[in-house]
Amino acid sequence: MIIEFLFFFAITILLILWYSWGRNTNLKRAQITSAILEKTLKPLDQTYTWIGGVIGFYATYKVKGFKAVECTYRMLPRQSFLYYLFVLLTKRSDTIDILFRTGNRGQPEFHVLRSRFLGIPEKTDMRYEKVSIKRRKRYYIFHKGEKDLKELLHERLFLRGRLKRFSSSKETGTLYFSFDRKSDESLGEDMSWIVEFASDFLTKNRG
Repeated sequence: MIIEFLFFFAITILLILWYSWGRNTNLKRAQITSAILEKTLKPLDQTYTWIGGVIGFYATYKVKGFKAVECTYRMLPRQSFLYYLFVLLTKRSDTIDILFRTGNRGQPEFHVLRSRFLGIPEKTDMRYEKVSIKRRKRYYIFHKGEKDLKELLHERLFLRGRLKRFSSSKETGTLYFSFDRKSDESLGEDMSWIVEFASDFLTKNRG
């Protein structure tokens, strides 16, 4: 009886300590992530809304040149011991989705997917090709055959394989990025690339 009590007591303490570690880790990652986003986006104003306590946040930024920039940051549930072990086994990671609202419905349309399961666009007039990065990551590219756009996508696209989805929508006038959030250093590199690309894209495709 005493052994059983001590066992369950130890498990309870372990889960409490794990929850505290996971919660604090996610809070710290959220703070670092928001700081890097603001450093690279240089917003004039910003608002944040927490998602599910410490699971992530949704942010809107007022950035010069764009109607709005929206970001959703989703973190692994590090505070949940069993669920965290499960997502580690499935090799999932924190993810960031960024939407630039350009307001330009004349911009070229394209879709780049790291996996066909992310949803193939229903565009019958778009060309389709596969590109492999270092023989490990395979991307599916849908575009309308614009030479300059194709060269740009091949040359500057893939964020070392961290990019999950990348698209430009003529219908909604938006530019969208979804990528894995790895180290703090790689996040800074990825965001610098994304902001540079979005700014160049906006300049070249003003309505």
